[in-house]
Amino acid sequence: MTETSKWQRLALCGVLLYMGILLARNMGAYAGGSDSSGYMNFARLLREGATTETQRCIEGLRPSDLPGYAYVPLGFVPQDEIRLVPTYPVGLPLLIAGTSRICGPALAPSLVIWFHGMAGLLLFYGLGRQAGMGRWWALAGLIILGVGSLYLSFSVQLMSDMPAMVWALAAVLAAWQARRSAWWSLAAGMAMAVAVLIRPSNLLLMIPIGVALGLDWRRWLGLVLGGLPGAVLLAAVNQSLYGKAYISGYGNFWILFSPSCVGPVLMHYIRWLPIVLTPLVVLAPLAPWLCRRELSSAQFLVLVLWPLSFLSFYAFYPFTSETWWYLRFVLPAFPPLLILSLLAARRLTRRFQREHLNWAAFLMLIVCVVWSYKWSHKLYAQGFGKEESMYPESCALLQATAPGNAVVLGCQTSGALLYYTRHIIGRLACMEDGSWERVVAASRSAGRPVYALLFPFELPELDKGKIPGHWVKVGAVRQVTLWRLDPP
Repeated sequence: MTETSKWQRLALCGVLLYMGILLARNMGAYAGGSDSSGYMNFARLLREGATTETQRCIEGLRPSDLPGYAYVPLGFVPQDEIRLVPTYPVGLPLLIAGTSRICGPALAPSLVIWFHGMAGLLLFYGLGRQAGMGRWWALAGLIILGVGSLYLSFSVQLMSDMPAMVWALAAVLAAWQARRSAWWSLAAGMAMAVAVLIRPSNLLLMIPIGVALGLDWRRWLGLVLGGLPGAVLLAAVNQSLYGKAYISGYGNFWILFSPSCVGPVLMHYIRWLPIVLTPLVVLAPLAPWLCRRELSSAQFLVLVLWPLSFLSFYAFYPFTSETWWYLRFVLPAFPPLLILSLLAARRLTRRFQREHLNWAAFLMLIVCVVWSYKWSHKLYAQGFGKEESMYPESCALLQATAPGNAVVLGCQTSGALLYYTRHIIGRLACMEDGSWERVVAASRSAGRPVYALLFPFELPELDKGKIPGHWVKVGAVRQVTLWRLDPP
């Protein structure tokens, strides 16, 4: 080992140690809003050997007496009069449930997300090396990606976006390695299966993976054999929960997609991609022309088609342009985009090389690292996980304040209420057309007090909206407030 390579490996280990501590200190993998509570509740069901949840109902007030989702917390859809089925895919809940067998259900969610956050960095480093980048360039890219606001924010909370990106990265890397040995295609198939189990839209990976595998039938056979168990599992779960093997809990997801979304989404890309991936990303489109002699045509096709597939698909999705962190949908496109940017930057700065040192490249990468770090702090990316702790804390306040037979109204908190408490949950959004009056009457008849656990945007419903009455504030955890309904 040369002196230079020794320092490079020490630097890599130092960066990974720093990132590991940073993610661990800011971790907040809890049952919170719709997504995180949906994954946690699904994982809890899997640990219990079940896939459906029983609706918790007030005595004498059946689900059919109220609007369809009145007893349904976020993260679930009704299967029939009694049973609820999870909305979200089975992949991440399976990982959490499996990990909980080793370290317990309390630690498993944090460990799963922390592992994926760290694995994504290592796999990105491997992608850079496979693309012909030197260790210092690959390490610089790893730092830019790791301290970036989007990567960091979804490495400290329980969402499927980071695992979806990591398994996508693993699948494409394994497919490329299959050019050296066809056995790698088995690994590519297995990684692809996990990626799709976590997020069905990862089927888009078939475009870059198909290019990476080429026309060798042995590689394709390995891909099919590796992915077949996952495909069978996904079809079986969908058939059991939703009645058809090709239907998911999202329902008719395609009605949301529209060509009218393309313009706003493209403007959103132009505005926010240079922020979350640094201005270096504007060089990515130049890479195929600047670096065409450095990589094979197949390698460039993989690196170009991979991000284009995801960016194009989600350009038709209305939520993509809603806020900066909704770029989480296109996180699987980030590694190849950053690799293309770094390849182009390396090519442009080579003319400034002097005696093995490239000061222009060095300064540019330092600026990009500082840019990522500053924007992460400005957008409070590392605080996303800590903010999630308000959900279990507010549920703990409820349990300490309200009797065990209370009916609790909420919407944003409903999934957390299902996970952390045994209370009957009334979904605030469904208290209309006389439903609220029936809930109050049935609760009083059954001797059940009524409480509400609400976020600020839900507070107007207390007095002049869907749930009028004499409400008394009995506690708060940061933004979440707890209210009790007293007799008139």
